[in-house]
Amino acid sequence: MFALADDVRLGTPATGLVVRERDVSVSTSTDEIRADAVVIASGAHAVRPRLAGAVTLRTADDADALRARLHPGKRLVVVGAGWIGAEVAGVAAAAGIDVTVVEASTAPLAALLGGAVGKLTVPWYAPAGVRLLTGVRPPRSAPTG
Repeated sequence: MFALADDVRLGTPATGLVVRERDVSVSTSTDEIRADAVVIASGAHAVRPRLAGAVTLRTADDADALRARLHPGKRLVVVGAGWIGAEVAGVAAAAGIDVTVVEASTAPLAALLGGAVGKLTVPWYAPAGVRLLTGVRPPRSAPTG
C-alpha cells in the first residue's frame, strides 16, 4: 500500500540537503534520510492580533474549532492573504460566510511571490465572494508558539 508520508519528522531540524538525479537525502543532527522526494515544510509562526475572538489556524483541531463557529450569515475577517488565509477565505465564502481578508502588503502573497505576481491573484477574491483589503495592518500583534 502506498503511504502519503513515509517518514514525518516534526520538530527535527534539517542540517543538509543533497539532491541527486534519482533520489534526495536530508541530514539531521542524528541521521540521514534518503528518499525519492522530500517535502520541506519549514513552517511559520502564527501572529495573533490582540483582538477579542482572534484565533490562529495551525492544526486540524484549530480548523475544527473554527468550522464550528462559522455558519451562513456570520462574518469572518482573515488577517493575511497568504496561501492558508486565501484558502480559508474562499472556503468560508462558499459556505455563505461574509468574508473580508486584510493584508498588510500591497498584494496577496507579495512576500513569497513578489508584488507583481501577487497582484495577479487579486482578481480571484471578488468572484469568490471575498472582500480584499491590502495595505492594512491589524492592531499590534504578538507571535504565538
